[in-house]
Amino acid sequence: MNITVNDVDSQESVQNYSEKQYALFLEGQKEFNKTYIRLGMRYESNITNFFDQGITSNSFKIDGFYPNVLVQHSFSDNFQVETSYKKTLIRPDYFLLNQLRRKNSDDSMLYTSGNINLRPQIEHEVDLSLYYKNQMLSVGMNYSPNYISTLIVKRGDYLVQEYNNFKMMTLYASLALNKVFNNKYIVKNYSNVNYLPIMEFEGFEKGKTNFAFDNRTVLGIILKKGYAAEVSYSFSTDFYDGFFKHGKTNNLSITLQKKIPHLNLTTYLVVTDLLRGQKNYDEAIYPIVYKNSSYNDTRGIRLGLYWTFGNQKLKEIKKEDSLMNDMKSRNRK
Repeated sequence: MNITVNDVDSQESVQNYSEKQYALFLEGQKEFNKTYIRLGMRYESNITNFFDQGITSNSFKIDGFYPNVLVQHSFSDNFQVETSYKKTLIRPDYFLLNQLRRKNSDDSMLYTSGNINLRPQIEHEVDLSLYYKNQMLSVGMNYSPNYISTLIVKRGDYLVQEYNNFKMMTLYASLALNKVFNNKYIVKNYSNVNYLPIMEFEGFEKGKTNFAFDNRTVLGIILKKGYAAEVSYSFSTDFYDGFFKHGKTNNLSITLQKKIPHLNLTTYLVVTDLLRGQKNYDEAIYPIVYKNSSYNDTRGIRLGLYWTFGNQKLKEIKKEDSLMNDMKSRNRK
């Protein structure tokens, strides 16, 4: 490690940040034979004031309704369809609004700065999911006219990562496959595909976009005398989001487990990142020179055990209770 001394003056900043939030949400649910419907409505009022040394300020008041709808239908015991819509609001916090330039601990080339003119992010999500036995296919869309993300810009002699509002639309598809053979072999596969047809920021020309694909495959085997083994391999492809290229990654791990039922004891051995694939790569594809490559060393060998006390019983969760709790969590965001 090379340590150098620089003559960059330290910065001081005094801010006054206040936020008031009022919210009310209502929900209702009804089941008609094989169809279940849940409706929710959240009303939210936000008053935010942010002053930087009394010179610049960002004050905004946002009132709005944020509905969500969930419809489930069971065509049979093995086949169900679910569709949903929700609208959410994400408020910029103190860190995102604070314009004080600070050193980026993850990248020595960059400084990070908030944006006092940042607006809250409003997001719409539509989803359609199909469930067949232990398999799942989901497709959907996220759209935000003021999505909060970052761009790297040159400010004097420095590269600064700044928060801004973008217009963004994401199309996605997810597939989950699970299969057990002879009560001994287990195969699981989880795949995701994302595409950004819209990613815009005023004053910057959008560059290349492509489909982003990531996948995780798990192979398990149940052995004799309480032993079990699992191999997990995950990877992601290169992804262009219109402003940056994000490099591909991979991860291979192996787990060996031994259960001792009469002692309620389980021992395990986990070996991670055998291929050293957890590499981070980011490159700007708009008119600025920026490349950053790093390796997140997650290689390791972990040996451990866990012990459960007494007889463990699983609590049965009814659909109504589970959905109600999920609804409350979503509405409180």
